[in-house]
Amino acid sequence: NTIGLFGGRDVIGAVLMNAQTGEMQYMAVEDVPQWVDAVYNADLIIEQYDYYGRYRNGFWNSIFGQKGMTMTTAGYNYLALNDDVYVYTGITSVGGDESNIGFILTNQRTKATHFYAIPGAEEYSAMSSAEGVVQHLAYQATFPLLLNVYNQPTYFMALKDNAELVKMYAMVNVSSYQIVATGTSIAECQRAYIQLIQNNGIVDSGDSEGTVQGVIEEIRTAVIDGNSIYYIKLAGEDGYYSMSAITDSTVVVLSVGDEVEIGYTFKQEGITPALSIKLK
Repeated sequence: NTIGLFGGRDVIGAVLMNAQTGEMQYMAVEDVPQWVDAVYNADLIIEQYDYYGRYRNGFWNSIFGQKGMTMTTAGYNYLALNDDVYVYTGITSVGGDESNIGFILTNQRTKATHFYAIPGAEEYSAMSSAEGVVQHLAYQATFPLLLNVYNQPTYFMALKDNAELVKMYAMVNVSSYQIVATGTSIAECQRAYIQLIQNNGIVDSGDSEGTVQGVIEEIRTAVIDGNSIYYIKLAGEDGYYSMSAITDSTVVVLSVGDEVEIGYTFKQEGITPALSIKLK
């Protein structure tokens, strides 16, 4: 407790224990090694931000004017980035509206926090919007993850049935939460979402529906949602093109050195989902 006898609780250190020998070592917060995932738990982070949002303009303002008061939304989730685990939650103004003024991302090891000013729908409104698209199936949305999809803040969530089994996925645009895409796989959901934000003029479609030719320099594979996904890198390009064997079986017989033509919906840095691939 850092305020009086009972207030302002905070973490000042951590005890690391060897699970085999029982040996324990105390470390101050600043000395905790990077491989430790969580020193500050999510509830404490939320509690401290809510205190900040309520009292940053003074105690009396929190009672009378309530000018500029903010608070976290009624939920949070986790993101793993660069070997650290982050808590993220929406930030809304005190007053009971159903919109966010932004989000915070807090490192659970260091408590370093960054505020992103991204106005839009709060998480439960987005969940209701996704559930409305599949209301005939009575699926329930999980609390969403916040993703950057083609430079668009996007809520990503699973849709579950009454037995808590994941049946579909949904992506909801944060700024325009009436834009909702669903799919039975993550790849299908992403393709539908990209098409929606293009059709609504939210993103520039200048790089959409293009083709590229080149020689395969590298092929990698991964199994996602039970499907084999191939990642193809062309000579002279930095990124990869991804394709499921279900989308086009040609990808199965490709080898390094083959010359191909790849069709895509929307090109991006990193990994671009491919629509077609042909041997030249």
